[in-house]
Amino acid sequence: MGYVLFASLFFSFMPAITQLSFKAGLSVETMLASRYFLTLLIAWSYIYVKKIDCHIKASQLIFLLMIGVIYIGVAVFINQSYLYLPGAIASMLVFSYVSITLIIAILIGREKPNLIKGVCVLLSLTGILLIAWNPAGTINFSTLGLISVFLAAFFYALYAIFLGDVRLSQIDNILIVGYMLIVPTTFNILRCIVKQEPLFPQSTTQSIYVFLLAVFCTFLTQLWFCKAVKLIGSSNTAIINTIEPVIAYFAGMLLLHDVLAVQAILGGILIVSSIILLNSSNKILYYLNFEKDKHKSI
Repeated sequence: MGYVLFASLFFSFMPAITQLSFKAGLSVETMLASRYFLTLLIAWSYIYVKKIDCHIKASQLIFLLMIGVIYIGVAVFINQSYLYLPGAIASMLVFSYVSITLIIAILIGREKPNLIKGVCVLLSLTGILLIAWNPAGTINFSTLGLISVFLAAFFYALYAIFLGDVRLSQIDNILIVGYMLIVPTTFNILRCIVKQEPLFPQSTTQSIYVFLLAVFCTFLTQLWFCKAVKLIGSSNTAIINTIEPVIAYFAGMLLLHDVLAVQAILGGILIVSSIILLNSSNKILYYLNFEKDKHKSI
């Protein structure tokens, strides 16, 4: 649980930092190309310095490259949505991926239908909707922004499911990050070239934002997210990860001077409650089964 909470903490600052980088003059293409190139460089430098054996099976390599293709969808669509929606709102809406992840996990047989998890998902999504709710009409929810954010949610769900595949269970997490990021890095460099955008930041301010996004919002978050999925599964990680939009909301207040609304506080309480409930679910189920067996024996 600690890994996903730390990943959520750093990832939650991504919307605000990304939008600040846009204000500093970075294009989406330059930001993504330089960010993933730096992350890839950090990952493989770590592998080299620690002398980690990077040999994996061809089938595992192909599978990791497939995950990289899926991650392109996550990165492109979520960052595209930041151009049309407030960063904190986009971050909240993308967490509809929690339900998609649980549904896919049940359909492929990786998870069994579970009432407690269902309640957790319901609490989380209700909390997200409350945070994103805009009764005063002060936020313009762009159609293109909404399409982008929900496509990001779909790809994010696939990403979480694929990371939990048994084929990756014995591979070092840093290798997963290193191989997976080859695809989005290559894609975004080519995208920069085609769009005739600079490959790297053009000012010190832009470089600082790219550094923060690469090290804290990409490298560390992906590493910890991988560890969390391996330890507690895709759906559990997804549900706990819904703490992220709560932190993102406060990050928006801190860095972009967003205003905290009453319904956002209530939404945050519901999301935190869902995490506490999920964390206690094994004890609750054990107690219920124990009582059932106890009555049978009587």
